[in-house]
Amino acid sequence: MLAIIVMNLFVGAGVAAAEPSMPAPGNLAKELYYASAAASGSGLCDRTLAARLEEKFDRRFGSRIRALTEIHEAKYGRDPDFIVISSCRQGSGFGSAKTMREFEIRLRGLEQKYGGY
Repeated sequence: MLAIIVMNLFVGAGVAAAEPSMPAPGNLAKELYYASAAASGSGLCDRTLAARLEEKFDRRFGSRIRALTEIHEAKYGRDPDFIVISSCRQGSGFGSAKTMREFEIRLRGLEQKYGGY
């Protein structure tokens, strides 16, 4: 579901895509997807648990991710699509306090890299 959320942020963010004045420093959608996989639980086979973790993740980070993608699109235009090849995973640690802290650090870096703040 997070992949859908992240992809939809770029497709329907409600911000008119600007003509980029400079090349983007990378593919934000792709970086967000892979950086958030463990914290959000999006790759879990247990879809009930994954939905709960994704909701928790969105409450904590959703507004920041949406703001970052809007700024990114206004500066650089829409990112090119990317293909995610993965299967679901079993295991623990998804959505844990540790993975949330790790994503917090990664998100701060992405905000600096792509949002300029």
